[in-house]
Amino acid sequence: MRHGIHVKYLVALLLCVGCGLIILSFDVAAISIRRNHVVDCITASFESRRTNESILCNDRGKPRLAYMLYATDARTVCNAVIMAHNIRKLGTPPSIMIVTLVVDDVPAAIVQRLTDAGIVAIPVAHWKQAGVPSNAEWVSSLTKLRIFEARGYDKVIYLDSDAVIQRNLDHLFHLGDAVLWAPHAYYLPETYMFGSTLLVFSPSSNQTFETIERAMATPPRPDYYDMDVLNDLFQTTCGYLPNHYVVLTYTIVDDATWSFTSKAERILSTYVHHFSPGLGIFKPWNTPRTVLDHRDASYEPLFYDILAEYWDHEDAMCAWLQAGNHPTGVENATDGIHNALS
Repeated sequence: MRHGIHVKYLVALLLCVGCGLIILSFDVAAISIRRNHVVDCITASFESRRTNESILCNDRGKPRLAYMLYATDARTVCNAVIMAHNIRKLGTPPSIMIVTLVVDDVPAAIVQRLTDAGIVAIPVAHWKQAGVPSNAEWVSSLTKLRIFEARGYDKVIYLDSDAVIQRNLDHLFHLGDAVLWAPHAYYLPETYMFGSTLLVFSPSSNQTFETIERAMATPPRPDYYDMDVLNDLFQTTCGYLPNHYVVLTYTIVDDATWSFTSKAERILSTYVHHFSPGLGIFKPWNTPRTVLDHRDASYEPLFYDILAEYWDHEDAMCAWLQAGNHPTGVENATDGIHNALS
């Protein structure tokens, strides 16, 4: 009798172990499938480890990622071509698109310079602040805000093209969810202010863009531009990137080290240098090249080197601009841009 009971217990135990092994095998299979799906959703060449699994994926199991720029004239088209070249040079793979939003009055021959450089050009309407003189420096800067319109991309890194990118930024595609990520504006006195020279966001819907549109319908003052409205709306809800993600060129010479052990380490760690007027230097296209013959020895060499680099790139990639070999009129410009993009 006792022997029969022991046999029953043994059979029951074996059944339990068998069921457990079956359940475990299903769990392992499910984990394997999920892991393979996640791996498929991450571009293999990214330098940094994945920090966000919420990046949306397209039907092929990969997210649609893009760098985005904008251009309003021939000069900014040239800048976009140079920026795109530098992005690729730093290792961004072809699977990540480089897109430039181009206002629809840029002549087709100029837009063609973008497509020739492997850039996706998308026509957009000008967005100008009412009441601002047409010759004001930032009169067209609101056009930048059209980057928040949904265009089918899952994650976007926006960059101002009047800058020099010095380190690969692909890891920013894996940032966690936030309305946007932007670098801390260390050059302003306010504690919580960010710059709009670099923005990371997920334009999965037009909700953010519509929020911006509503805010711009009644601006508090005429000189109210992209950085102003973005900070007023999102300065306490955005994600802040450290100072060294975008450094203004005239502050290269500063002795600030931030979280680094030395000024030299801070300079080597900088991702983007944004051309900003200061120390007698303006934007490269508004600065005579002869400044290189009169360098201030007390300044960091990089202060002048990035100017020289820009001019070298301009000579190599924008000879058409220097020679004036581009249309100056805008007749039939709207038709022209759509033909160039088709």
